[in-house]
Amino acid sequence: MFGVNMFFLILSVLLIYAVFNKRVKRLVDKALKVCEIKLDKVLKEKERE
Repeated sequence: MFGVNMFFLILSVLLIYAVFNKRVKRLVDKALKVCEIKLDKVLKEKERE
């Protein structure tokens, strides 16, 4: 009984972690892309001066 409950607990935690991890990864990717675009704009403006 206890072993089965423990198994499902670990399984659910891993599942939640996997879903959360994917979302965090997407957010980090989006943030990095935004930062890259801003850096490109700043560099281009400095080149013009």
